[in-house]
Amino acid sequence: MISTVQDVTFRFEAEDNLRKHLRELEALNIVSATLRKADTIGEMVEILLDETLKALDLKDGAICLHDPDEDELFMAARRGWLTQLDVVMANCVIPGASRNGRNILANQ
Repeated sequence: MISTVQDVTFRFEAEDNLRKHLRELEALNIVSATLRKADTIGEMVEILLDETLKALDLKDGAICLHDPDEDELFMAARRGWLTQLDVVMANCVIPGASRNGRNILANQ
């Protein structure tokens, strides 16, 4: 009797990565097509948030935009528990986020 054993872990991981990448491309295509239909920045932000949450399988999230006149961030769209925040809490609080044109996430 002759038997062979082959580890197919790499193949399964590659297929899983391919499926994830395909989902990302599908989400990007949906967002792109939908954003072309939007007439205002407000509509675009709402669509972008909905599609991003759907792609990431999340219920809660927010998108903050920068107001150059006030030099602060404001919550342009929100879903889930974030919608229950008071109007006073509508400003996004990220220390140093809008200081001197620095990168918001990397603080550079």
